[in-house]
Amino acid sequence: MLTRKDLYNFERVFAVGYCGAQNLLAYTDCEIGRNSGVYGWNWTAYKPASDIVICTGYRNLTGIDANKITDNYDKQAYEVRKNYSLLPMEKEKQLDQIRGAWIDALRAL
Repeated sequence: MLTRKDLYNFERVFAVGYCGAQNLLAYTDCEIGRNSGVYGWNWTAYKPASDIVICTGYRNLTGIDANKITDNYDKQAYEVRKNYSLLPMEKEKQLDQIRGAWIDALRAL
């Protein structure tokens, strides 16, 4: 289990609300930990790049608010995920490109 204090050890931490980046983070294995409290699950932390951590959840979020930037990229990722005419490898390639652009946008903040 991670704490908010643990996230302060990372270079750049961004906060995204619950399900705000679900399409961008789908099919990735970059989860680094979770946090919970008396009301249950609070947030999950992901590390999609060596210098970026995403904290997404309901309560007790830590980091720079990245909801506005993430929204556009997550919508693009959703469109790719729901396109059933694409082969899995094509979907993966397109999602990787969208994730890369998202990470670059976060680095620019």
